[in-house]
Amino acid sequence: MIVHSCDINAARLMALRENGKTRLPMKDEEKRDAAWVLVRIDLKEYSKKIIVTVTGVSDGTVGNMRRTRRRLLESNPDAALPESWAEAMAALKGREDREYTEEEREQMIAMKVAKLDEQIGKLLGDMASRQVEAACEVVAKRLGRQGLRHLVEHFAGDILDEMTDPYGLHELNDVSSDDEEDALQPEAELH
Repeated sequence: MIVHSCDINAARLMALRENGKTRLPMKDEEKRDAAWVLVRIDLKEYSKKIIVTVTGVSDGTVGNMRRTRRRLLESNPDAALPESWAEAMAALKGREDREYTEEEREQMIAMKVAKLDEQIGKLLGDMASRQVEAACEVVAKRLGRQGLRHLVEHFAGDILDEMTDPYGLHELNDVSSDDEEDALQPEAELH
């Protein structure tokens, strides 16, 4: 028997390495659950490479687990993460299938906008002020086709209006033309 003196994080890794050896083969489900345990803990000590090496799951699986963890915590930061990988996938599917009210949806989007802006907003804004083309390239690359389509559909009209009417004169004309129409209408006779 070998006794190791180490902290809990190193002990977990040693146990997984030993259990993954041929003499004690782990089933695929057990490997995924072991990887999920390490992802769920979310210690910086457990890099993707370490998790792949000690559990035998693929790099893509660990990436998917990390995204799932992040999405579960975003949807309910106070909830405990599921114990197994299968439960985690089911929980994520259940939360994503739920119908949200328009108000809930807007609140969720506003929270995500604030979080993302906190993470990258200043950096992206600084780059845009120095080299707008570079900032736009990064945004286009990260948004992909669907994101760019959404951007154009929802913001192109505002941008075009601003470009063709930077001072908002069309709005003034709309108000004044309503007043002019009222002035041209004959006043109702009082009896």
